[in-house]
Amino acid sequence: MNNVDTIKDIALAAINAATHPDQWTPLCDVIAESLDAKAFMVFAYDLEKHGTSVSHVSARLRSAEAVALLNEVQDGTATEDAPGYEAISKTATGHVIGERDAFAEAPDGPLPTNGFRERALAITGARSRSAVKLNMLGPFLDCAISHDVEPGGQPSKSMQQAAPFLVPILSRTLESTRVVTALTRSYAGLLSLFDRLDFGAVFCHPSGLVLNANRTFSEMVAEKDGLSYVGGRIHSILPSNNPSLDAALKSAMRPTAGPDPLTFTLSRRSGSLPFVCHVMPVNETDVAHDTLLLLLVIDPESSARISAQGLAAFGALSPAELDVCHFLVRGFSTDRIAELRDTSPETARGQIKAAAAKLACRGRMDLLRLAMVSSFPLRDDCVYPPSGG
Repeated sequence: MNNVDTIKDIALAAINAATHPDQWTPLCDVIAESLDAKAFMVFAYDLEKHGTSVSHVSARLRSAEAVALLNEVQDGTATEDAPGYEAISKTATGHVIGERDAFAEAPDGPLPTNGFRERALAITGARSRSAVKLNMLGPFLDCAISHDVEPGGQPSKSMQQAAPFLVPILSRTLESTRVVTALTRSYAGLLSLFDRLDFGAVFCHPSGLVLNANRTFSEMVAEKDGLSYVGGRIHSILPSNNPSLDAALKSAMRPTAGPDPLTFTLSRRSGSLPFVCHVMPVNETDVAHDTLLLLLVIDPESSARISAQGLAAFGALSPAELDVCHFLVRGFSTDRIAELRDTSPETARGQIKAAAAKLACRGRMDLLRLAMVSSFPLRDDCVYPPSGG
């Protein structure tokens, strides 16, 4: 361990493992080799449940037989070693102990019968084990264990010599891995929710340059019906739509801009109902130094993605008014709504006006905005309450 190259190799391997949990394997390998040990492992052991959710091991502990053994440690059925972990937890951080100390055995007496120990040593070809406490986090004991070539159950001399260097670097690397793993899971969860939004969502610059788009938005672009990427920027398939799109992006940057220019429609080449869009600024300095925009795009052709069902929660609309609003937010004209409901245009127009008044909306666009914010936002990847219509 006094070899400069060895110390450098361990340090570099630890840096990789800190941010890439899958790189713990080469770290354990290089430590095992530097200690002249048959195997090396790092555990986060739960002293209450007698199991572990974290274990990093070197090559000899990655065989199928070894994995089965480690699974027993993970699920808490390897109880024969539990007293040893209790003993390790009571030692000072950085103090290396052998199996005789761990199991409170006299120097000359036989070690207690331990089937788990015998199986572990048989797999690695070792004759004894040494352990060192890295730190304690609540009920969890972070420790490192080497499978040594020396018999007798005494602490490994090479492990004792290396402990002043290994303990701080392993404890910091293990804690860094915990943080990175937690952040990675949180980030993956947020991205999953972003992708499951029931409408297109894209973060972009005011110029339309796309930073991140969710799955629904990408699917809309792939359809080549209403939206496209050109040079990494959002554009409309129909050139006549681009002035409305550009104007909305610019309006979102003006603090005095009202809500009207921020909600707009984009016609589609297929002649289907136009996309309904809303853009808003993201003024969060912890997200970006410059103001970003969030553009939301809803496809009215999918009743699961836009409906007036959320308006029912206000308890103000009659069934007929709610039905009219359902067609309204999907982009149908008053005449078409009347035709679909087998009523006169005057009746449909009156019901729209009554619904808007009851919900304190100025007109169709306000009703649309209210329907958007009160709609169930996730894609139907699982079973959810049905939307109206």
